[in-house]
Amino acid sequence: MIYFLINLQDASKHVFHIVSDRLNYTTMRMWFLVNPPGKATIQVQYMFS
Repeated sequence: MIYFLINLQDASKHVFHIVSDRLNYTTMRMWFLVNPPGKATIQVQYMFS
């Protein structure tokens, strides 16, 4: 993920949608809160079946 952000010309114009399962959803959200993606937008969602 960080590799993509480093190589973007304008990170503020990009949105990353991350789909997780219920088990890992909270961990993923917390990771991005602690490690902000700079100007890019990260959207973490979980899918349920």
